[in-house]
Amino acid sequence: MAISIVIINQKGGVGKTTTAVNLAYGLSLIGKKVLVFDLDAQGNLSSWLGAIEKSGLSVYDFLMGGEGRPSSVREGLDVIAGGQELIGLDQELAARPAKELVLKNKLVTFKADYDFILMDTPPSLGILSLNALVASDYYIIPVQAEYLALEGLAHLVNNLRLITETVNKNLACLGVLITMVDNRLLHSKQVILEIEQVFTNQVFKTKIPRSIKVSEAASYSKSLLEYDPISPVSQAYFSFISEVLERVRLQSLKAVNT
Repeated sequence: MAISIVIINQKGGVGKTTTAVNLAYGLSLIGKKVLVFDLDAQGNLSSWLGAIEKSGLSVYDFLMGGEGRPSSVREGLDVIAGGQELIGLDQELAARPAKELVLKNKLVTFKADYDFILMDTPPSLGILSLNALVASDYYIIPVQAEYLALEGLAHLVNNLRLITETVNKNLACLGVLITMVDNRLLHSKQVILEIEQVFTNQVFKTKIPRSIKVSEAASYSKSLLEYDPISPVSQAYFSFISEVLERVRLQSLKAVNT
């Protein structure tokens, strides 16, 4: 049965899509079968992984009752693409009964086919993001190493707490990932300290450095791990993937023993 992880932060530009792309690609590299949902109307993940050009199932069709299969972008990695048709979908779903359960109920058809299901969310806490959180086992919060990126974080944490107390009691925090770190700047180091003080043992040990390689890889529709696997940013994502697997393992053991 697949493990579902949502990448969530209501603030844009913090590395959600970069994290989703490279986590998905890295898991597929080690033999895991991975399905990624691009829940953002911008469709950046779908474009990055080359799913836009394919005629596979889209998120809109999936949620609105359409048929089809996800787009296969490499061995072990499939994508259900987002895009402009998601604009206004929040309003369409709002009219449905149990609107927060639509994705979870439909996801059952794919749960047995994959090891991991990842969800890249839009920069908002609308109904699509709520559906992703209700349908997931874990969430990861990417946070940019800048003070402005901390704005709204308390609001996000409060909303996540409400969701775990009401509609998805099984949802757990897998960790907070600090991204776009520039170790030359005192500013970055101060932000990291503040995040670690607030989230304590939830922060991933791995910190993702700022790098032009991210934009370069996206322009070639390749993950960082494929584009330049020996670069510092790629090595950081490899380390992050190892941490994710270890945390999932420990969470699973904890669940068995309780």
